[in-house]
Amino acid sequence: MQRVLIVVALFSFLVCAQGQDKQKSKVKPLPDRYKQFKLGMPRKLLERKITPVYTHEASADIRIMVCDVGGNEIQGLLFVFWKEKLASIIMVFQPGYTLKRIKAGLVRKYGEPTKEDPMETLWVDSERVMGLKFEYNIMDLRDRVTLSYSDISAYQEIKAATGKVPPGAGKRKRRRKGGVPPP
Repeated sequence: MQRVLIVVALFSFLVCAQGQDKQKSKVKPLPDRYKQFKLGMPRKLLERKITPVYTHEASADIRIMVCDVGGNEIQGLLFVFWKEKLASIIMVFQPGYTLKRIKAGLVRKYGEPTKEDPMETLWVDSERVMGLKFEYNIMDLRDRVTLSYSDISAYQEIKAATGKVPPGAGKRKRRRKGGVPPP
C-alpha cells in the first residue's frame, strides 16, 4: 500500500513539474506596444495617428501627452516621451476593472511578477518594465487601475538626467494624513 502511495505521489509530482515547464514555455515576452503605438517610436509619428487631449512639456527632453480613447476597457492613454521617442505607454482602465482581474490575465500571459505589493505589481525583463497599479482618485472618488509599459534604457536615462522617476514607473511616496510625506 505504501509503495502504491509513493508511486502515485511521485507520478503526481512529475506531472505537475511537467505542466509548470510547459506553462513557463508559454510565457510571452513583455509587450513593447499597445495597438499601433510602439515604444521607441518618434513623437511626430504618434501625433499623426492620434490627437492628444492634453500635452505637457516637463523639461526640454520630457514630454507628456494624454489621449482619450473612449474604449470598452481603456478610458485613456498617457504617453511619456524622452528625447522625442516614446519611452512609456500608460493605460487607464475604465472604472470597475479590478486589479485582481487584470493581474490574473497578465500572470497567465506573462508569468509571475518580478515584484509585488498591494498597490503595485511589476514584471521586468532585460528591455522593458510592465507595471500594474491601483490608485484612488480623491477628485472624483473613484478607484483606477493603470497598466504601463516602459523602456528600461529610457527609464534609466531619465532617472540619471533628472534624478526623478519618470511617470508610470516606480513607486510614489504615499502621504500621511495632513499631507506630510512619510520619513
